[in-house]
Formats: sequence, structure tokens, C-alpha cells
Amino acid sequence: MVNREVEEGTNAKNQNRNSEKLLSQSMIFWGSLSLGIFEIVLVFLSLLPGALLITKAIQLQSVFLLCGAVGLAYYIFQFVIIIGCGLALRLIPKPVPGLLTNSKDEFMNFVIIGISFYLMRSPAYKLALTTPFPGALFFWLAGGRCEGMLGANVSISEPHLISIGKGSTIGVNSFLTGHIKNGYGQSIVEPIKIGENVLIGEGTSIHPGVVIGNHAIVAEKSLVKPGTVIGSHEVWGGVPAKKLK
Repeated sequence: MVNREVEEGTNAKNQNRNSEKLLSQSMIFWGSLSLGIFEIVLVFLSLLPGALLITKAIQLQSVFLLCGAVGLAYYIFQFVIIIGCGLALRLIPKPVPGLLTNSKDEFMNFVIIGISFYLMRSPAYKLALTTPFPGALFFWLAGGRCEGMLGANVSISEPHLISIGKGSTIGVNSFLTGHIKNGYGQSIVEPIKIGENVLIGEGTSIHPGVVIGNHAIVAEKSLVKPGTVIGSHEVWGGVPAKKLK
């Protein structure tokens, strides 16, 4: 009798694991399909204005106008991608910060991360990092806030969860993410708040729930663990980051 109950319990656990695996595979499939369609539509919309400009310049048979049209078309291409990604991030329903306990929230977060990484691997990303324009506009559209300076190749996976105050600087190759997996494979989503006149060193990783006070400094190549609170005027560094002074 006992063995039978144990066997039934084991079978139930295996069924739950299989259903979770199928759910994850289904989420990845539909999420990837949605992102693929979004990318195709956005690329078409970003190329269309430039193509019309170049066609008009060719019709006018002017080399000067053609060169100007090509340069303007490239800028429009980048700008439309930035605005398109920002608007998409604004319109997508956001999971409530904390532990994601249902498949809908997991799916939404998957799509948000996908759009963010699409922007990061596009030619428009360097322009998106330029503040105050159009970087600040992109963050505002996405639901976040950036009033500081972002170095080259800064990676941000969820712009709507990021708040960066005036005069703050994020060093090159740094990584800011608003989500992390716990020991059970569940996603945890929390905002990152960076105060004013903060200096984040090169190659630093900042995880969900981190709060950094005004005038604080985080040394280069540090790893700031989830939920860390760094007070104003404090200096932190290391892997994981600890208070230095």
C-alpha cells in the first residue's frame, strides 16, 4: 500500500515536470514566432522611408542628393528601430515585480527580453545608448528612466525596470538585468534603481532589486548581487560586490 502511494506520488511529480517542460517549449516556440514577426515588420518599416528617399534622389539624378539620402536613410533606419522597440516595450503587459508564478508572466517577460536583445544586436543600439537623445526618449517609451551616460556596449535586458539618475555614468561593457532564475528555475523580476552622480565601473554586472544611492561608486568588473542596497557616497567592489568604504 505504501509502495503504491509512493509510486503514485512519483508519477504525479513526473507528470508535472513533463507538463512544465511542454509549457516551456510551447512558450519558447510562440515567443520566438512573435519576435520573428515583430522583427520582420519593424525592419520593413525602418527601411521603407529610406528606400523612398534614395529612389527620389536617383530620379533627380543628383550625386549630392543621393549621398545625403543614403546617410539620412541609415539614420532613419536606426531611429525607427529604436522607437519601434520602445513602443513595443511600452505596450506589452508587464509582469508584477517579484516571483513569476504563472506562464503568462513568464511568456511576457520572455518577449520583453527578446525585444531588448534584438535592439542590442542591431546597428541602432549604439544610437539608443546616446543620451539625452534618443536614449532618454527610448527609455521613456519603454517605461524606464535614464538621465545619465551609458558607455559603449552596455547591455540592458529590461529597460522598463531601469532607473538611472542625473549625472550617473555606467561604464563600458556593463550588464544590467532585471530578472534572474532562482534555484527552482523560476524567474524573479525586480527593478534596478541607480541614484544621481553614481559611477559604475567598466564590466560591472548589476542584478534585480539593486538600489544604489546618490554619489556611490561601484568598482570595475564587480558583480552586484540581487537585492543589494548600496548607500549614498559608499564605495563597493568585488565578486560579489562588498562595501569597501
